Amino acid sequence: MDTTEESTVTAEGRLGFHDALQHFRLHTMRKMVVIGVIAFIPIYIVFHLQFAMGVIGTAAITLLVEAAGMLTGWMIIKYKLKKQNQSNSMMEDGVTYIFQQDGFYEKRTKEQPFMEWRRLHGVRERRDFFQLYLTKERAVVVPKHFFAGETEIQQLRDILRHQKALQNVRLR
Repeated sequence: MDTTEESTVTAEGRLGFHDALQHFRLHTMRKMVVIGVIAFIPIYIVFHLQFAMGVIGTAAITLLVEAAGMLTGWMIIKYKLKKQNQSNSMMEDGVTYIFQQDGFYEKRTKEQPFMEWRRLHGVRERRDFFQLYLTKERAVVVPKHFFAGETEIQQLRDILRHQKALQNVRLR
């Protein structure tokens, strides 16, 4: 691939609920697992002291209670995400990303902000999308189905690999 200043890669499409959910799941699941592991011990102690059961019975009930709690938490988070994204302009109107050697444009209906690569916190490539982190918790999600083909995805990888200012890059 030609990595001169003129090389650009374009990706465009509508951000779907599934895309947003996949990105959100990566951040939420880790936190839910950590909370679940930390909460296991006090819940176990409460059940063990409250009911006269053996160790295995208490552990089984504790796991069931935690699983129900995590499932309920996940359903609430999914509902809130769906409600939040109903008014998201990227889901309604779509978005176009133009990637260049010096940065990328995020074109929406009325705006076209430019972000330099050096200002990004990091870049992660996942199976279905790229995450361009603006901060540690906030990312621009670019689904791979926005690209015309595997060639453009590879061109974006090459552009990202040639960025000396980006320290935190993980590509496939």
